[in-house]
Amino acid sequence: SVAIVDLNSTAIQANIPVGVGPERLLAVGNRVVVVNSGGFGVDSTISVINSATHVVENTYVVGHNPNSLVLDANGMLWILCGGINDFSNPANSTAGKLVQFDLTTGNVVKQFQFPTTTEHPVQLCRNKMGNKLYWLNNAYAGSVVEMDLQDTELPLSPKINGTFYALNVDLATDEIYTTDALDYQQNGILRRFTITGNLIDSVQVGLIPGGITFN
Repeated sequence: SVAIVDLNSTAIQANIPVGVGPERLLAVGNRVVVVNSGGFGVDSTISVINSATHVVENTYVVGHNPNSLVLDANGMLWILCGGINDFSNPANSTAGKLVQFDLTTGNVVKQFQFPTTTEHPVQLCRNKMGNKLYWLNNAYAGSVVEMDLQDTELPLSPKINGTFYALNVDLATDEIYTTDALDYQQNGILRRFTITGNLIDSVQVGLIPGGITFN
């Protein structure tokens, strides 16, 4: 579910039922779009909540285990689906998918299938202009991939090689931030890159740094 929280009292005012494993959400006008990542199972949907009525207006199928989403410069949603990663039986794993979605019509405009079932992309974000997309090509230890909105196929190689755990782009500066959880036993590392992929600096942070946000 998605909780509605009173920021003054921190009390939960209501819970809105959505799909399995809601992972990220994005406000688009008077709607909130939620990607249902499947949790420890499988889901393939996004839920669209009316932010005035707090009711799920629509549920759309986009691909196995959607985990992140952004709005581009043209007002289109891009949704990153990680695919199924079945550790116990890899034969059941499925490839990830990048989907362009028109929220006005409720239709998938474009979709790009990832070539293998061994990489499970996560952490979709965009640049300041909204004309480039970025993600990690594999959960838990991925490299940074860049894709232009005009590209007709997925990039063949990463923009920044690494074993990154989290990713985000500062929309004020267009700098790329990543974290590395190292061995998950010691403090991780935050690294900052230019939008062209050059390392600016790095700093030690806490244990298993799993997300980056900006105020």
